Amino acid sequence: MLLLAALLAASSQLTLSSRRTVADQAATLRAQYVAESGVAVATSRLLDIQALLSKKYRDDETQENFDVPGTTTPAVIKTHAENFCGKSGASAWTQTNEFATAPEGQKAYPNALVCVVDSSSTFTAERSSVLADFLKTGAYSVLPSDERPNPLTDRNTRRNWWNALLDGTDKTVPDWEAKYSLRAARVVQLTPTNYRFYVRAQGVRARGVQDNATRVLLANRAQQGEWWFEIVLPSLLDDVLMTNHHRARPSGNYDPAGAPGVNFTDQVFDGSIHTNEKFLFLDSSSAQFMGKVNSVGCTNLPQSGMPSGGDCSKTAGVYIGSSLNEPPAGTTNVDKWVADKVTESPRTVKFVQTGNPPATDYTQTDFTAAYKPLPINENPQKEKAEEGGLVLGGSNLGVELTVGGNDGQPLSTYNTTTKKWTEPNPVYQYIRFLKAGSRTVRECSWTDNTVFSDYQVNNRGPYYPNNDWNNTLSAKRGTINYYGSTRYWRYTQECRDVAEKIVDPDNEYRVDQDGNLSKKVSGSWVSQGRKFNGVIYGESFQSVRGPARKDGTVTNGNLTNVPPAVASFAGLTLAASNSLTIDSDLTLSDTPCSLSETKATPPCTKRPKNILGLYAQNGDVVLSEKTGNDLNLHASIMSSEGQVTAANFDNRVDQGDVKLIGSVIENWYGAFGTTRGTGYGRNFTYDQRLAEGTIPPFFPVSPRWQAEDAATTGSSLSNLIFEQTSAGNY
Repeated sequence: MLLLAALLAASSQLTLSSRRTVADQAATLRAQYVAESGVAVATSRLLDIQALLSKKYRDDETQENFDVPGTTTPAVIKTHAENFCGKSGASAWTQTNEFATAPEGQKAYPNALVCVVDSSSTFTAERSSVLADFLKTGAYSVLPSDERPNPLTDRNTRRNWWNALLDGTDKTVPDWEAKYSLRAARVVQLTPTNYRFYVRAQGVRARGVQDNATRVLLANRAQQGEWWFEIVLPSLLDDVLMTNHHRARPSGNYDPAGAPGVNFTDQVFDGSIHTNEKFLFLDSSSAQFMGKVNSVGCTNLPQSGMPSGGDCSKTAGVYIGSSLNEPPAGTTNVDKWVADKVTESPRTVKFVQTGNPPATDYTQTDFTAAYKPLPINENPQKEKAEEGGLVLGGSNLGVELTVGGNDGQPLSTYNTTTKKWTEPNPVYQYIRFLKAGSRTVRECSWTDNTVFSDYQVNNRGPYYPNNDWNNTLSAKRGTINYYGSTRYWRYTQECRDVAEKIVDPDNEYRVDQDGNLSKKVSGSWVSQGRKFNGVIYGESFQSVRGPARKDGTVTNGNLTNVPPAVASFAGLTLAASNSLTIDSDLTLSDTPCSLSETKATPPCTKRPKNILGLYAQNGDVVLSEKTGNDLNLHASIMSSEGQVTAANFDNRVDQGDVKLIGSVIENWYGAFGTTRGTGYGRNFTYDQRLAEGTIPPFFPVSPRWQAEDAATTGSSLSNLIFEQTSAGNY
């Protein structure tokens, strides 16, 4: 009996112990759940702040969070940057190699500077002026009303709210045992017009207490656990084609809200494209886009310059034929809606997928892109030319560019494997100004006027072609049946005497591989005692030409007969206040990869240094009638108020394609030819180096500040790694 009693007592104790263990485990699980819930709430708060520091509203992607007035100078943004990191003056900034190289498709910034926030400093006064001044009040709608600055319209209230948020001290999450802190980390000056502001989450932790159980979770910031926003005057060199107005320049009335006049049919774009208006697709469209397709949807653009206020009124959408298609109010994914409309049958438009894993079609589009106006004047380029470049004199009509050795003769041997010309040692970049010669030359242009060009013997019998008909290009002559007789007709030409353009012997320059500038004086090269910064300015360039072709024709992109205009070490920007006329091929001694070649297997990885920019502010960039068949241009070409076009495009003969490696930026969509077979077709490919930071020296940027953010880099304030820790760490 005693043994039985003992056994019963032991059994009872085991049961009670088991029940206690189950209860403790349940409490621990509840505590763990509470802690994890606290973490989720704290992380949600961090993501709200991240959304506030993003370039677009989280709940309305058509709206931009930041608004930097167009009158804001780079010096003002630099002051905001120094405020943010709590330092000032030259000593605030140090060189950083963090951005000297970049992943594929991103830009490198070898001259970046960084201002690091002192973690022991107090975040007061104007430290968050960049946010108080430039973040729209509407952006705060992402937060509950009781968590926003109050009153939201008061700048000092907004400034103090941000100062308190970003000072690195603990913030508690209401109704939860959870804490987090945020700190301003650093500012990077990527370029003098591009500042990137970093914030960092730290000290994120949560505690769950249930009965006697306590669980504490502590977060460590992951490798990409920062967030940045960027204030930048954006590059205009991100696309193979960018238009302000996606239409031809109007000859009469202009309706800024009207349909674009340029449509997509079967083109292939080897690079991204952008317009500040909307695009137009026909039902027969089968275009292919090898990069992003960006449109802003502006409806109030003036014919040149920016709308008042510096931004445009805009609606997302696309024209299909004559019909405007706009996403209904409340559409959650505007890009997908418009992309689906573009690719809807019977159209077979393709947004070529990229990435690993491949991106979906609509992620290759942005139909609510930021408005990027074109430059409003050429003053920055003129100033740089006067400081350390070259300026055309009053009698100078243009520039001849050549690569050569001491004798200045054009190069002669091209390696089709390396795609590079053989340069002598030493090699020079020659820059020769042009002037009017002592004689005139006869220049003629085709017209659309036709005349009979035949004769009859004694005015009787059949018609015979005369010498004018025989000497006319076959594309510009023909025959017709005329009252039962064969008559011979031809187009006429309009001819004029123009001053011959010759090299000005008083303005011949050359630059060596170290950038030293020399001038030819009495047959000898005399050092100018300074470096050449690469900028050449003129009121206009009546002629920009490179070396003559080694033979009369070039087809299929063959460069072996097209000596280069720009040396392998050289970077040049030609900037005109008015028009700029191209008279010949303009190629680079070290040929860059086409965009398709950079994506091929194996990819083309060469990244040469030579680069060329051609910029006209108030006039057009014109391909003259002197240019040859299958014209080769390795350049970034911009017409800020005009167009990039071929002279007499609708009457000149069929000349094959313009084979461009680079970028075209234009106010109006300029014509190169017609579907009747006149002029040029387009064979454009993007120069990927432009997206990686290799750009023509002091090439113009957009005059309107805009914001960028870290969304495409994978960074996020929610990239946190949690671990269990002791209760004392809460």
